Amino acid sequence: MGIPVAIIAFFIAVGITGISLGSEDPVLWSIPSDVWVYGSIILWGWWQISRHRISLARLVGRIPKGFPWHSILGLVGLQILFSLATFFLIFIPISYALPEFVQEILQVPFFLSEAETSFPGLYNGWLIFVIVIVAPVVEELLFRGIIFSRWANKWGAKRAIIFSSLLFGVLHVEGTLGAFVFGVVMALLYLRTRTLLIPIACHMLNNAVAVALGIWDFGVGDLSSLEDFRSMLWFAVIGLAIATPILFLYIRRAWGTLANGLPYFDTVTVPATE
Repeated sequence: MGIPVAIIAFFIAVGITGISLGSEDPVLWSIPSDVWVYGSIILWGWWQISRHRISLARLVGRIPKGFPWHSILGLVGLQILFSLATFFLIFIPISYALPEFVQEILQVPFFLSEAETSFPGLYNGWLIFVIVIVAPVVEELLFRGIIFSRWANKWGAKRAIIFSSLLFGVLHVEGTLGAFVFGVVMALLYLRTRTLLIPIACHMLNNAVAVALGIWDFGVGDLSSLEDFRSMLWFAVIGLAIATPILFLYIRRAWGTLANGLPYFDTVTVPATE
């Protein structure tokens, strides 16, 4: 199945529009650029699925009956704690060597006010939609669905988990280590549950908490100064001490699911008609 030329032209037009309007208001380039990035990923995924005749239903899978949803709350909480702790532990030392660099990162606003854009409601609403809904769905289908499954088929599940998670981490620049571990945990969760829907739900919950923290920082908190940022070292040490051994234990136990094979080839949970 080919990709319609009209769709490609649409995304090119959106990208050009975003670049040309970017100097006027952040909302005029942020929305087109997001449409461009995620639209391109979706098109690439569509092309891969069509090219290799992949069954999307089989790739996504179905939620097991009686799945204990409460169990993912603790897993997501530990992952968030680990990501925050590693961010502080990495960037606090860097703040002494490159204070201006870290200060610039800290001062980048999560949400925008009326002083920064003429459309704060539109910008912030779109940002929440992309972070909580679009990114988890697209990224899980891309990294744990297409990339991990194809690499696992070529090189084995162990290598595929490591390399797909490394790629996921590298593309999340400011939290590479936390994103890498998150990728490993989501890949193992995919293998254990035989469905992408549960990693997608975990990813959504993780990002929703990140948005909530951004709202708190926007309205109440303030870590924009280096002094306040460096004062969080105690949190980083305690958080890492709590999250690391539990996540390591989960990864070690879940590693045994690699022997079960890839979910895509699991014919038990997929009806014969699909």
